Amino acid sequence: MNWRVFLKKTSVIALLAALGLAAAPMAPVFAAGTADPTTPPAGQHPAGTRLELLWARQHRLFERQGRMLERSAEMLDKTQELIDRAEADGKDVTGLQAALDEFESALDEAQGVHESGQALIDEHAGFDNAGKVTDESQAADTVRAVAQNLEQVRSIIGPAARAFHDAFRAFREANRPAQPTP
Repeated sequence: MNWRVFLKKTSVIALLAALGLAAAPMAPVFAAGTADPTTPPAGQHPAGTRLELLWARQHRLFERQGRMLERSAEMLDKTQELIDRAEADGKDVTGLQAALDEFESALDEAQGVHESGQALIDEHAGFDNAGKVTDESQAADTVRAVAQNLEQVRSIIGPAARAFHDAFRAFREANRPAQPTP
């Protein structure tokens, strides 16, 4: 397989995973301007049920985020191999390499933050093992803390993913094969 095609496919997969992670809403969405997840809008679920729904959603988002971080980490080695191959072919990969290094650093930091969020998930203060509210105050604090953790990971990885995407686009433009004139 041509290295360009392989580089393009692998980088696109890594970028999609990273951008998916960066673009995914990681904080709970509150209805009608309600800023506090424990205060339901009029006519909606009681606070305990609302917290249970938020907890279940955050748990799914947290697991999804973890899978995306793992896939992104797996793609780093493949992308590095492709960059090395492009460099061996005489291509200028300095911008692409710098963006990949920045993304790798951000990914390491994001994984550390994600692991601290895993402690919140494992502890699930205010919730029982089935996700039912046992202490409303603790549950609300847990929901807020997990939302902050999800948003923090997103804010770490997002700019680095966009920078890598931009560097990859510039690399592709600079190394586009010349079109024969008819």
